[in-house]
Order: sequence, then structure tokens, then C-alpha cells
Amino acid sequence: MVLRPYLSLAHDIKTPLSAIKLYSKALTKNLYKDDEKKKDEIARKINSNADQIDAYLRDIIKAGSEDFLNLSLENSEFYLSDLMRDIKSYYAEKLRLMGTDFEVGGYRDCLLKGDMDRAVEVIQNIMENAIKYGDGKKITIAVRSEEDLRLVTVSNTGVPLKPDELVHIFTSFYRGTGGQM
Repeated sequence: MVLRPYLSLAHDIKTPLSAIKLYSKALTKNLYKDDEKKKDEIARKINSNADQIDAYLRDIIKAGSEDFLNLSLENSEFYLSDLMRDIKSYYAEKLRLMGTDFEVGGYRDCLLKGDMDRAVEVIQNIMENAIKYGDGKKITIAVRSEEDLRLVTVSNTGVPLKPDELVHIFTSFYRGTGGQM
């Protein structure tokens, strides 16, 4: 995809987002005092603008999934320690500031074959989900060997998915109930 459509979408998203910010600022400053009818109208406008942004995001996701089909991989060799160092250096300070314990378990260094940038990207996506959906207490990365593979797991102390939701783990944008009934 060329740069122009992205700039156009960014502009299209900024317009309803600015309106949402303006309406919410007016509400927080209590500019509508006791006018419930006006507050209801503002809530509808916020919702309408949020729907617009949601539609633009669906367009972006669709375009991104089309780009994903053309994704190229750089199949090379890299060390597990380099991968873990990059992840740890990226998240250690961020999680410390958030008050979240962060632990990278012990592992035996080895040479891996694959795309280092994509491996970092995958673990970062999982880490971001652990941050977003965890309880903020602790996130752990563990590495274990299984035959000639290295399995990297990211876990948090949040509420786990229910067993019947695990089938959706790789469904894009699926959100579990987080153990809620």
C-alpha cells in the first residue's frame, strides 16, 4: 500500500477523534450542568464518531491483512540470547515503571534459524496482550526445550481464558471473557 491512502485514513480518523475529545472535555468540565437532554445528544454524537473510527479501523485491518499475505521473511540465524536481550531491554523499564514484576527465566543459549525481527514482533505482541489483559502484578517469559525446538512462553498473573475459549486463541481480535461469567 502506498503512503497516500495511509495519510488519507489518518486524516479521516483525526476528524471524529477530535470531535470525541471536544465532547468529552466539555462533559468533564461540566459545561452542560443539568441539561440531561444535551448530555444524551453528546453521548450519541460520541458514539457516532466512535463508530466512524471503528469503520476506518476495519478498513485498515483489511488492508493490513492483504499486506500480510505479501509479507517477506528474512530466514537467517540468530542467538536466543539476542532475542531475549532485545525483549528484556524493551520491557524491563516500562514494566518497572508500571509496578509490574518482570522475569525472564533461565535458558540455554542456542543458535536459532528464522527471522529475528518477526520473532521480536511476535513476542512483543504477546507481551502487549499480557500487559493489557493481565492484572499488572507479574509477567514471566520462559524458554524450554522440546526435541530440537525452543518454546517461548509468556504468562501473566491475570485471569486465564476459559477452556472453551482456547480454540479462539489465534482468531484475530478475539477477546475472551477473562474468566467472567
